[in-house]
Amino acid sequence: MKKLSSRPPAATGNPWLPRYDDPATVPVPLPVVIVNIHGPFTERDRKLWVFLLHVAWDHLENNAIHEVPVQDICRVFRGLGGDRDNGWIWESAQRLTRSIVEWEQTEADHRYRGISSLFSAAITDDARERGILRFAFPPLLVPILKDPRRFARLRVHFMMGLSGKYAVTLYELLESVANRREPVIKVELDELRRWLKVPQEKLTRYQDLRRFVLEPAVAQINADPVAA
Repeated sequence: MKKLSSRPPAATGNPWLPRYDDPATVPVPLPVVIVNIHGPFTERDRKLWVFLLHVAWDHLENNAIHEVPVQDICRVFRGLGGDRDNGWIWESAQRLTRSIVEWEQTEADHRYRGISSLFSAAITDDARERGILRFAFPPLLVPILKDPRRFARLRVHFMMGLSGKYAVTLYELLESVANRREPVIKVELDELRRWLKVPQEKLTRYQDLRRFVLEPAVAQINADPVAA
């Protein structure tokens, strides 16, 4: 009988070079994908976080501080239909530092709840002048990122190319169940609205959520040849 590998999941491909024949992918823990993030982050922030996670992947366990030219980040996003101005990257990084993720974990007989910021960054006048984004992933979060018990494998450039308001989050949710024996998401309407960050008083009926959120997002995801 073939012995199953016990190695944790790893990132694949090159985040700096979009390729359909060798896509860049990164495993993201389900608590980050689905439920327990609080803060001002947007769908574009989710793209940047996933991209930078892949960039930093091989050095996460060293608690390294990473330095990346903002113009290089912008070049990849621009090539996938993103904003030509790199000013949004600084704003996005600030929102990510104010976003919090929670998770529960069991080790031996002990169960505990973890809480951490999603991201940390040095966003100073000097950094802006030099055009260098200095960032790190918080030490408490790194073991969860490197050895997730349950995760979604996200295709980085495919995700970056999505532009619909809810398409990015819905893509993450769908990938979270894509490889299950029963690839089905069962969720209450209010919880789904919360996951998608639908404004509290908007689209409270399922018919409206389906028409204005789910159907347009699914159409955009399926329109990309990579999704076929």
